[in-house]
Amino acid sequence: DELVGHCVLTVFHEDDRDKAMECLRTAFRSPAQVHQWELRKVRKDGRVLWVREDVRIIQDIAGNPLALIVCDDITERQRAEERLRKSQTAMLEALRHSDALKSALLSSVSHELRTPLTAIKALVAGLADDSDDATPPGATDLVERINQQIDYLNKVIENLLDMSAIEAGRLVPNRDWHVLEELIEGAIRRIGHPRHT
Repeated sequence: DELVGHCVLTVFHEDDRDKAMECLRTAFRSPAQVHQWELRKVRKDGRVLWVREDVRIIQDIAGNPLALIVCDDITERQRAEERLRKSQTAMLEALRHSDALKSALLSSVSHELRTPLTAIKALVAGLADDSDDATPPGATDLVERINQQIDYLNKVIENLLDMSAIEAGRLVPNRDWHVLEELIEGAIRRIGHPRHT
C-alpha cells in the first residue's frame, strides 16, 4: 500500500532506477511476453526492500499500453542469500588459510627430513668405502640397499616439496606418460625382491 500513488521509478532504490527503466522499456518492446526482475525499492520510512516483479503489458480501453505489475517482497530471501554468500566466502578463506598452513608445514617437515638423511647417506658412503675382505658376507649388498633407500626417500621429499610449490602456485606440473610395468619393477628393485616369472 505504501507504494500506491507513487511514480514507478521514484520508489526504486537510486542505484536501481536505470535498471528499472531499462526493464520497463524491454517489457514494452516485447508486450507478448511476461517479464520478471528483482530490484530494490525504498519505503516511506527509508527502509530498503527487495522485490520480485512480474510484468505483463496490457491495453486500456483506448488501446494504450499499460504495465500490469505484480510485486512480491523477497527481502528475507535476499538477506538469507547474502548471509549464505558471506558464509561461503568465509569458508573459502578458511580453506585457503588451511591450505597455506599445510603447504608451509609440508615444506618445513621436508626440509627437516633432508638434514638427517644427508648425514645418514654420508655415513653409509663411509661404510661402503671402508669395506674390505673382513667385511661380513652380504654387508656390502646391505649397505648398497640402504643407500638406495636413502636416495628413494630423498626423491620422496623432493616430490613433497614440489607438491607444496604446486599448491602455492609456484610450480607448474610437467605431466608425462610412464609405463606401469617399469614403475612396478622399479618399486620391486627398491625393496630388493626378485621378480617372479
